[in-house]
Amino acid sequence: MIDEVSATAVALTQVFHPIKINYELLGNQVPHIHWHLIPRLPEDPSPRDAVWTVKHERRPLAPADLEERVALIRSRLSLKGHDDGHGA
Repeated sequence: MIDEVSATAVALTQVFHPIKINYELLGNQVPHIHWHLIPRLPEDPSPRDAVWTVKHERRPLAPADLEERVALIRSRLSLKGHDDGHGA
């Protein structure tokens, strides 16, 4: 699993050019493992603080912009046209 997490971090770095990436491994309440990879961007006001402590305005993407970002990430992961069942 760590190989996939690492490959995803590389893809996110190639797409977003963050100054760092936060890795969060969870699975406390229900026995499972899931990861959050959070690119910390240059405009991040507090890149050294925990992401959930930084106040920020929500910036939803237009559907076309969301599709473009998903396609960029998938292309870095060689997942073109992959359907993950989540309707990205």
